[in-house]
Formats: sequence, C-alpha cells, structure tokens
Amino acid sequence: MKKIIIVVMCMLMLCLTSCVIPIAESTPLAGGLIYSNMRFSGKLPNVENAQPGPKRGSSEMSEVLWCVTSGNASISQAARNAGISKIKTVEFEYVNVLLVYQKYTTYVTGE
Repeated sequence: MKKIIIVVMCMLMLCLTSCVIPIAESTPLAGGLIYSNMRFSGKLPNVENAQPGPKRGSSEMSEVLWCVTSGNASISQAARNAGISKIKTVEFEYVNVLLVYQKYTTYVTGE
C-alpha cells in the first residue's frame, strides 16, 4: 500500500509540473488540473495573415487515464476529412477533465 501511495504521489507531482503532459510547440502553457478547455491557432510555414477557407475539416483523438488512446488528430487527417487540398488555417482544441479524460482536436480550413 505504501508503494502505491508513493507512485501515485510521484505521478501527481509530475503532472502538476507538466512533465508528463504532452505539449506541442504552439500549445499555450496554461491549463487547469481539474478542467481545461483551450483553443489556439497553429502556425503554417510560409503563410502570413491567412484568411479561413470555404471548407472546414476536423480530426480528433481521445485518451482515458493515459492508458487507452484512440484517434488521429493530425492536420493531414483533418484536411482529408473535408477534402481540402490547400490548407489555409489551422486551429487546435484541448479538453481535459481531471486528467482522466483528454481530447485533442485539430481544425483546418482551406480549399
């Protein structure tokens, strides 16, 4: 029982310092331990002041207790889902509930 408590405390310390939470380069470093719902834009190379395109696609992946993960939240999958060949803008959304359930969604617009 003592070992379990020590392991849980170590994992909690790592989570609170964001050492085990995957953070992309463009991800804001804010987030709540109990609940988070963040949406932020991504950067595309060689694109400045891009306006959203007429088509919009999304892709997502979800995770439960860091044990079960499913889905494909890639930019290319979001573009394929909407039939987009030229991507204009990219946005990401991250939802977290008590670190038990997490969902990553990628949104793209384009032609």
